[in-house]
Amino acid sequence: MATTVPVQKKSLTLDQKFPRIQSLTQLVERLPKSKPSWDNWESLMYNVWHYDTTEFTKDLPRSLTVNEFKTLPRIARDLFTKSQEDGLWLFDDSFKDISVSFQTWSPYRTMQTWSNNSPINNTYNVRRCKQGVFFETGNGAGFTFKKDQSEGSLSVSLQRLTIKKVACIIRDSLTRLWTSVPHKKGMHMTTIAKKLFDPLPEDQKPSKDEQDKFIKYILERLDVYKTMKKERTAAAPTERRKAIQKQSIKNVTECQRNIRNCELHGERLEREDQFVLARLQRRQERLQLSYERECAKIQRQKERWSGFKAKFKSDLEQKKHARSAVLLSGVCKSLNQHYKTVKNSDLAKNPFTNLSEETIFITTHLLKAPKIA
Repeated sequence: MATTVPVQKKSLTLDQKFPRIQSLTQLVERLPKSKPSWDNWESLMYNVWHYDTTEFTKDLPRSLTVNEFKTLPRIARDLFTKSQEDGLWLFDDSFKDISVSFQTWSPYRTMQTWSNNSPINNTYNVRRCKQGVFFETGNGAGFTFKKDQSEGSLSVSLQRLTIKKVACIIRDSLTRLWTSVPHKKGMHMTTIAKKLFDPLPEDQKPSKDEQDKFIKYILERLDVYKTMKKERTAAAPTERRKAIQKQSIKNVTECQRNIRNCELHGERLEREDQFVLARLQRRQERLQLSYERECAKIQRQKERWSGFKAKFKSDLEQKKHARSAVLLSGVCKSLNQHYKTVKNSDLAKNPFTNLSEETIFITTHLLKAPKIA
């Protein structure tokens, strides 16, 4: 009996499973185009001309004129829109194998890695997949960005970087193509546009039909810009008058608003001042009442202590009289004893007004005399 050998399926390679982007159309149709924000396609097509101007203009065959630097961003934006509407050629060979670099200073992102230890901060190759775009780190790691996906900071950042990269490629390619045309002072932009592909080698030029459509559309846009400029110039006096009228109305309205704001501010300040004054008045009344109570208290204390003082003075006089009465008998007895002892003493003389040895003797005797008989 014959045995059946199972057929082994060949595993698809990375390029087979997720082919690299080969054209602008393949990329644009897989990323959102109509987001009402600063990073939409049309906005970036114009804004990248004002990023790193020194960097993208330093190696050009010649420097851009002021008029060219104003006009080329508008042409690039319109060329991109036209390419998406009618399939206009737009440097298709420049979008093969496109990649973007993602770098962040976030410690969280810096430490993060994919499942195969590839860091999040990496250079991502932009590949196609059925659901959208596959951002791949170079060794198979990465993630799929769906067209309707709007969440996740990393996916949004890579989407913005991809759109910006496309805008920079269009900017650099158009600028180099434009400045490669031999230029003379005073040369019109329409003349340059008609000779855009002359300096390129034949193998780098698109088909003759694509060249004609590309140049024709640029000439049409230059005519539109010229017409718009003429219309703006013709309408400039009217627009200036309208602007002056609008500004005068705005000035009157602003002055009225300022006056009203001053009135409201003055009313608010007046209410606040009245409130402060009322509070100070209540405080003053409370202080006045406290002052009067304190004065009455001091007066009562004065009267009270004056009464105490008068009473103490009366007590002092009474105690002095009592002391004199107590001392009188002892003093009299001591003096009587003295005059009995001393002979030839003149009693008519006051010993305290006629000082003598008897004065000292009497004083000493009085001090030593007993206070109570």
